Amino acid sequence: MFGLSGLDPTLQQPRLGWIRFCARLDAEVELEEGFLNDPGGTWGRLANPNALSLADLASEPCVVLLGEPGLGKTIALEQEEARLRAAGGTVDRIDLRGYDTGTDLGTRMFRSQCWQEWQKGSYQLTLILDAVDESPLPSNTLVRVVLDGLRTADLTRLVLRIACRHGAWPPAFEQGLADRFGRTPRELLYKLLPLRMADVKEAATHRGFDGDGFVAEVVRRGVGPLASIPITLDMLLRIYAEGQTLPKMRSEIYRRGLLTLCEEPDVARRHELERGATGLRLTAEQLFRVAARIATYTTLGGHTAISRWGSPHEVSGADFLLSSSAGGNERVGEQQVLVDENALGQSLRTALFVPVGGERYRWGHRTFAEFLSASYLAPRPPEQLRGVVVMADDDGPYITPQLREVAGWLVDLRPELFELLLPSDPFVVLKGAAALGEPARERLVEALLQRFEEVSWDEYWDLWHSFANLHHAGLVTQLTRGAEDRGVSAIRRRVALEIAEQCRLKEMEPLWLRIALDPAESEEVRLEAAGAIVRVGSDDAKARLAPLARGEAGPDPNDELRGLGLRAVWPRHWGAAEVLDHLTPPRN
Repeated sequence: MFGLSGLDPTLQQPRLGWIRFCARLDAEVELEEGFLNDPGGTWGRLANPNALSLADLASEPCVVLLGEPGLGKTIALEQEEARLRAAGGTVDRIDLRGYDTGTDLGTRMFRSQCWQEWQKGSYQLTLILDAVDESPLPSNTLVRVVLDGLRTADLTRLVLRIACRHGAWPPAFEQGLADRFGRTPRELLYKLLPLRMADVKEAATHRGFDGDGFVAEVVRRGVGPLASIPITLDMLLRIYAEGQTLPKMRSEIYRRGLLTLCEEPDVARRHELERGATGLRLTAEQLFRVAARIATYTTLGGHTAISRWGSPHEVSGADFLLSSSAGGNERVGEQQVLVDENALGQSLRTALFVPVGGERYRWGHRTFAEFLSASYLAPRPPEQLRGVVVMADDDGPYITPQLREVAGWLVDLRPELFELLLPSDPFVVLKGAAALGEPARERLVEALLQRFEEVSWDEYWDLWHSFANLHHAGLVTQLTRGAEDRGVSAIRRRVALEIAEQCRLKEMEPLWLRIALDPAESEEVRLEAAGAIVRVGSDDAKARLAPLARGEAGPDPNDELRGLGLRAVWPRHWGAAEVLDHLTPPRN
C-alpha cells in the first residue's frame, strides 16, 4: 500500500474505523486544541456544519481532495473505495506515481478493461486518481491526458475522486475539470481535515496506552496539531512509548521518529533481503545518515522511486538508481561509514522505505525524504543552501516549489537561515518558527501579516498550527496593532487574531470582546474574535458574549455569531431552557 504505508499498521484507518472529514476550501471549520471538533459530537454538527465525509459527497460528480503531506489523503481514498465496493459499486483506483509517460497513463486509464466495459454499459463508475503531486509526469502532460480522455466519456455516469498535495495542485487541472463537469472551480476543491480527538484516543488505546492520558500529554505539550495528523501521530506514539514524554521541537520529533523506523524494519522484508548479505550491521544512527544521503539524491532529483538493481539506461526516468549514491564515507559521531552496496542495502531495508515490486522502493512517506534531505544539507554554508532552495524571476526570489518543505526543515535545523529565506517566503520560515529567537519571531510575524495582504486565507489555512510558535515579548502589542487597523484587509486582521488565539494571549480578551460585539465591524473579523473567546477565552469573557446568543449585536445573516454566543454561555452561564428560548430556525 502506498501513502502512509510506512506507518505502524495499527494506525491504518480502515482497521481503526476512523471517519475522515473534509470541507470546501473556503469553508470555516472549528478546531479545538488542534483537533477537529467532532462533527458527530454534542456541538459538532453545530460547530462544524461544513465538515463532510466522502460518503456525504456521494452526489458530487467530481471532488478534489487536497491536503498536506502525512494528512492521510491516500488512506481516505482507500477507505472510500472499500465503502463503495462493499455497496456493490464499480471502482477503478489508479496510483499516478506508477506512470512516467503520458502514453502509459492514458492506456491504463482509458483503455483498461474496466473503462471499456463501463463505456458499453449503463452503470456508474467511480474513478479514483491518487497522488497527483507525486506523479513523475510534467503537470501539463498529466492534465492533458486526463482531460482529453474525459472529453468523450459519459460524465453523467462517472464519479471522479482525486487526491493531491495542497500546494501542488495544477490550476489548469482545476479549470479543465470544472468545464467538463459543469461546476465552478471552487466547487470541486475540498480540504482534508485533521483527526478528531476521539480518533487520537482510539489510536493510543489500540497501541496499548491510556488514550485519555496520551491526549492530556499531547495537549499539555501543545502538540495537538501534530497529533491530529496521522504521520506525526504515529511518531508521537512511538516516542511516547519510550518515556511518557514528548519533545517540543518538530525536528526532534521527526529525528527520533525516523531513528525508530531505522531500528524497526519490517522483519519479513528484512529476512528476505538479507539473504546472502555481507558486511557489518549498521546502527540506527548510521542507517539514518545513509538514508539521508539517499533522500538528498531523490529529493533534489525529483525521483519518486528507487531501483536497487540495473544500469542507468535500464532505469525509468522517474526512478533513482541506488548505486548512483554509492561511494565515499559518511561521518557518524567518531566513526566513518563506508557507503557501499551493503550500507545502501541495509538502509533500504528499514521501515523508512516500502517495496513496490521488481526491486523498486519508495519512501514510506514523502516527508521522510524531505526531513532527511534537510538534515543532510543543513551543515552546508548558508549561501550554498540558498543556492539550492531559492530561485528568482522578475518578481523576485522564491523558494523552489518542490523544495518548500525541505526549506522549512532547514530553518528548523539551522535558525540562522531565517535571514536568507524570509524575503523569499515567510510561510516556509513559519514551519521552523519554534527554533527562532524572539527578535526573529517578531520580524516573521510582521512579514506574515504583510504577505496575507497578497494571498488568500484558503491557500495557507493549514499553517495555523505553526502560529503557536510565534510567541515573543512584544507580540500582544504587535497583534493588537494589526487587529485594530481597519485600514488593512480583513484577512490580515483575521490572521492577527488567529495568531493571538494560538499563542493563548489572554491579554487580548478586551480586544476580542470589543470586535466581537461591534456591529460596525466586518462579519468575518467578528467571527474570528468571537471564536477565539469561545475556544480559549475566560469564563467571564464568554459570559459577555450573551448579546450574540440573544441576537442583539447587529447583523448576523447566517446565525454564525449567534451560534458562537450560545456555545460561549452554555452550560456554565445559561441553562438548557434559556438556550432553547434563543434557538431559531436557520435563516440560510
